[in-house]
Amino acid sequence: MLGEGKFDPPVAAAQAPAPVVALRMGDGTWFGGSQMFGPGKLTAYSAKLTDSGPVFARVAVRYTYDNAIRWTSGAGDRGRQHRADGDPRR
Repeated sequence: MLGEGKFDPPVAAAQAPAPVVALRMGDGTWFGGSQMFGPGKLTAYSAKLTDSGPVFARVAVRYTYDNAIRWTSGAGDRGRQHRADGDPRR
């Protein structure tokens, strides 16, 4: 899921594109997946390929909730990194 999108009106987390659609093993078999969940509603998402090479790729994914919280996740050669920021009282 590379690209970006906005939701107006905001949508339930489960209706947004998943951060990981599937992974492919060395033999070509596809497996896994993911889904967003929780009570918050999303207003936007983006997924950008930040690095690409013959051995690895790195992707940055960001979801923006209607309460101004932003959830950012990255995956690459050093594993996953997650961060949430914003003020939920807004």
